[in-house]
Order: sequence, then structure tokens, then C-alpha cells
Amino acid sequence: MDFLRMQENWEPLLKDLSKKDFSGKRIAFFGSDDQVGYPDTFVDAMGILYAAVRKSNAQLIGTWPAGDYDFNSSRALVDGQFVRLAIDDDNQDDMTDTRIRKWVDELKSEI
Repeated sequence: MDFLRMQENWEPLLKDLSKKDFSGKRIAFFGSDDQVGYPDTFVDAMGILYAAVRKSNAQLIGTWPAGDYDFNSSRALVDGQFVRLAIDDDNQDDMTDTRIRKWVDELKSEI
């Protein structure tokens, strides 16, 4: 596991997460980061978490388009979309409420 881009408090959970069996469970999560300050690792932690949860047989819901962001790379990007909702309150706080509302509506449709 790559703990260099995760907060320390995730380490114990992340080690065990991919060993869990979440068959039949729907899981959605979000990540918050600074795309200007960390353009080469924007929401990487969300991508690391996604990889661990994906191994647990969960049904992952709530992908999010990456078009309205300005970053260089992200481990949370799969097929042109974020694996889940990406929030940047440092640089796009004016978009946060709208993004959350749209994402929650999407989650409702997937449930």
C-alpha cells in the first residue's frame, strides 16, 4: 500500500480494508484536496482508497466528471472520471454546494 499520500490515521484501516467482504453493499465516498497546491497528486488518497475497497467485492457508486478541475494527474482518475466526488474548497469553494447536491442526486438514482 502507498501510505505516502494518505493521512497517517488511514494506515491501520487501509491495511485491512481490502481483506473485508462487502458483497452486496453499496459504497460511495468523496475526497477533498487542493488541485493548485498539489496538481500532481490531486485526490490521490481517494484513488488509493478506491483500489482497496474495490478488492472487497463492494458495489462502488458515485463516479464524478473531472472536466471542471485543473490538475496534472490523479490516482483517483479512471476512464476520464474521478472514482468518486472530488472537492476542492481551497480553490473552488463556490462549486462545492452544487457538486454535493448533484452527487447526492446521482447517488439516489444509483440506490
